[in-house]
Amino acid sequence: MSSSRRGHVAVLVQSQQVLIAGGIDDQLPGLLSSAELFDPYTLTFVPVSAMSVPRFDAAANLLEDGTALITGGLIDRSLITDTAELYDPHASQFNPLVR
Repeated sequence: MSSSRRGHVAVLVQSQQVLIAGGIDDQLPGLLSSAELFDPYTLTFVPVSAMSVPRFDAAANLLEDGTALITGGLIDRSLITDTAELYDPHASQFNPLVR
């Protein structure tokens, strides 16, 4: 993992890799927006694009089309967000959802 994290989301995507995103690294100030894929077969981590906002204690769900929906969480140590974004595994990037 490129940085230690807690309070992150983790979701198994269709490639059988695990998307790990957000959280907090106690050694760094602020929350994390970074994300990476963990490959359980090679035991390697590959960075992907960052989320549009840092998130701590968010929720993640795999959707039928293969994208991962990341919702809510804290965007600083005390501010809750009601925003969401989709991770596109084909483009390896996050796209914010517009209300």
